[in-house]
Amino acid sequence: MFNNTLKKYNFFRNKFFSEQIYNISSFELFEILLTKKINKPKFNILEFLTNLINFFLSIITIYKCKILKISRINYFIVFNNDLSDPRSNHINSIIDINKNINIIKTSSLRLSLLSFFKFKNVIFHESIIYFSRFFYKEKKFTIKEKFKSIHKCKLRQYNIYCKIFKYLNIKKFIMIDDYREIQIFIKICKKLKIESIGYMHSRFSKYRVSLKYDCFDRYIVWTNYFKKKLIEINPNYKNKVLVSNFRNFKKTRYRRPNKDLKLLFFSDSRMDYKSVISYLNQLKKKKIKVFVKLKTNQIENNVFLNYINNNDFIKIDEKNVATAVRKYNPQFFVATNSNVLLEASLYNCFPILLKTNNDYSFDLIKDKISFPYSGKSDFYHFLRKLMNKRYLIDKIYNKVWKSNNDFRSIKNFLN
Repeated sequence: MFNNTLKKYNFFRNKFFSEQIYNISSFELFEILLTKKINKPKFNILEFLTNLINFFLSIITIYKCKILKISRINYFIVFNNDLSDPRSNHINSIIDINKNINIIKTSSLRLSLLSFFKFKNVIFHESIIYFSRFFYKEKKFTIKEKFKSIHKCKLRQYNIYCKIFKYLNIKKFIMIDDYREIQIFIKICKKLKIESIGYMHSRFSKYRVSLKYDCFDRYIVWTNYFKKKLIEINPNYKNKVLVSNFRNFKKTRYRRPNKDLKLLFFSDSRMDYKSVISYLNQLKKKKIKVFVKLKTNQIENNVFLNYINNNDFIKIDEKNVATAVRKYNPQFFVATNSNVLLEASLYNCFPILLKTNNDYSFDLIKDKISFPYSGKSDFYHFLRKLMNKRYLIDKIYNKVWKSNNDFRSIKNFLN
């Protein structure tokens, strides 16, 4: 799935969109080719009013920060009601976000208003995106034409931010590595000679195509393993990476019963439900407890939901992985492509990757940090055999998470 899409992407970039300016919309081209969604967005009055309010609040912030001569911008994402994001919390605490201009990405008017009153100096990124594409009419519905229209909108977004950054005389820009937006902001920073710093929020993949173009001046990654993965995608980062476990990932051990096997299955985006059901069928009527954690930010497939409800599997509601592990004590993390497979060794669990037509995470197999399964009848015995090889979990942990951390440097160049 993903590998074929990457081939199509490279073909489109080489033949039709080879100019460097298309880097800013590279993520969108890959997504169109992957999903094949080319429908024209419909006008929604509530969406319009939400973004209009956010846009005017952003303008107020811009003029206020010009008067206050604030010259540093911080970009992060707010996605839940407590306005806290573990991906950015430590970085935000180091830089004291109330002394920065904060470009915030949110998903609703409620979160936007809560953010506006909790954080100082807020610019709402989604309102910039919205009015970058407003008044533009899409007439054709091929992939090429759809991408051209998206790229025009990204250019407008680039130009708007360029004027804002220049007007505010920005000197430093810090952002979570939002793959949809990094190339726009890196390009602006290079043009205006602004120092740019990015920090990772998720594992690196060659399918995050926007990573392979222009670079941040500095990139903060969790461990040496992720540094290596980033440089494989973009060798230009060789001397630009700082390793710092700023999210404080650490290994936690829990007591587990010796008799029953317990498996925690994580639902994924773009999951091959048919294959997953065939794997889970192999565990029915076996001496194993299967817990299922659904993905909270997507609508699940009805067939899969009915399958889980009608079989002896336990659907869990815990949003936090650590809480789920403490409560259910699984020995295995199982998924098709979830990033949580990388975290399994932190909880002393085996990471099991079910091989399906979603090949996004096959690099975990290549790196020998996940155990692949693609059998037709012996999943239970496969798990039983692994239980005698617990030393492999420590081996994976040492490879992925054990690393020297440069805590002092991160504070020095963030401030």
